[in-house]
Amino acid sequence: MRQFQVVHIKHDVVTIQAKSTYEAAKIYADMYELKSTAGIDVHLIPEVDDDVFGFAKAINTDVLDKMSTEDLKKLEEILKEV
Repeated sequence: MRQFQVVHIKHDVVTIQAKSTYEAAKIYADMYELKSTAGIDVHLIPEVDDDVFGFAKAINTDVLDKMSTEDLKKLEEILKEV
């Protein structure tokens, strides 16, 4: 299951878990009792790699201030790969 952000011009934006964009549109149409999926926009919410996200959250200015220039360059290279 993936997460999708689904919206219709006359209704709210809703986050829905579904297997496909079409399934997400169908769920949304059922929620608002729409006759079809016409006019519904579905956008995939990208999955975030927990390791990268956790690493980025852990870094703060104190840590960066204490890192050597060489370590900062290594960190920069690692972040470019992501």
